[in-house]
Amino acid sequence: MKHPFTRGLRRPPGYSLSVQIPELQMEAVSRMFFAVVIGTTITVVAPIALGIFGVPSWVGMLVGIAGAFGWGCVEAGRFIRLLALIRRKRLGWEGELATGEQLNQLYAHGYDILHDLDGGRFNIDHVAVGPAGVFAIETKARVKSQGVEKEEYWRADFDGRQIDFAGYRTAAPLKQAQRNAEWLSRQLTSAIGEAVAVQPVVALPGWYVNRSGKSDIRVVNPIEFGKMIRGSRARPLDSSMIQRIAHQLDALCRDVAKDKQVVR
Repeated sequence: MKHPFTRGLRRPPGYSLSVQIPELQMEAVSRMFFAVVIGTTITVVAPIALGIFGVPSWVGMLVGIAGAFGWGCVEAGRFIRLLALIRRKRLGWEGELATGEQLNQLYAHGYDILHDLDGGRFNIDHVAVGPAGVFAIETKARVKSQGVEKEEYWRADFDGRQIDFAGYRTAAPLKQAQRNAEWLSRQLTSAIGEAVAVQPVVALPGWYVNRSGKSDIRVVNPIEFGKMIRGSRARPLDSSMIQRIAHQLDALCRDVAKDKQVVR
């Protein structure tokens, strides 16, 4: 029997990360299992192998234990780094869910919301298309440090050039959002045959954003999306253009379950 869905489904927020996390978890379990197996093998085989050359058994046992310990230390380091990566991926996934939850409220205001657009070797977390224009939104979820003053650890300061997360300063999210917006603008302009401006946005879920400088890039908490679109100065889009743009974007975010051809 054929699968009832003849086209791919739209990706939900954080779809790419939700696929990566179980794969990384499985890799972590596999590493732990093989570390035990190989360590045990080294401990058992080393005395036997060295005994062939006349090495006393107790020396061979010490060599095996040392080899197993060294192997275990190497694998433990890799395992810890893998767990840290899983933790970061999960935080990013939860951040995209939080941003998507706020973005979905814009449906009532005439916006089409798309998540996890495929750019080939990268993805765009969210795109909103509506009367105030096209917004390419990059979500950045960061943990809050409690090592600073209590009233400051939840505040992100944006001076127009970089974001200060309570002492950690970076411009990387701004550059990424700008690159994504420029790429999407080129894609839409080529597909539609008219110039389409895309506004770059960096969303910081869970952070209070203090803006002290001017920039073409919006840095906001997702709960500010309504205020952001009302304050947009981009050329308004009519319903026909919104539909054309959304149609072009739709193909970039539909691949969930498209490989299901047969139901067994």
